[in-house]
Amino acid sequence: RFCLNGLCQQGGTRLIQPEGKVSMSMARPDPATSNIEIDYELIENGQTTITVTDLLGREVLRLLDGPQVPGVYTLAADLSTLPNGTYIYTLRTPTIVKSHHLQIAR
Repeated sequence: RFCLNGLCQQGGTRLIQPEGKVSMSMARPDPATSNIEIDYELIENGQTTITVTDLLGREVLRLLDGPQVPGVYTLAADLSTLPNGTYIYTLRTPTIVKSHHLQIAR
């Protein structure tokens, strides 16, 4: 018999894949003109978002918003609606936040 005590209940009890890792690649291409690809890996079930913000922290684009399971993913995104400039894209899982910079130059 096995019993776990003291589990964090915030957002629902979750188990992770200990052999996995949470990662997010640099966008390709960088600088971008319109379309990019981002690779990322998750180790837990749960709500996952990838957002693009300007340098003032205002969200300008939401690339991903929904529940995901552990695994390796590639996200293709169209940034043609954004003007030239520097942006930050952020991966948020129930327990991890990772960010990278992105240049758009046309």
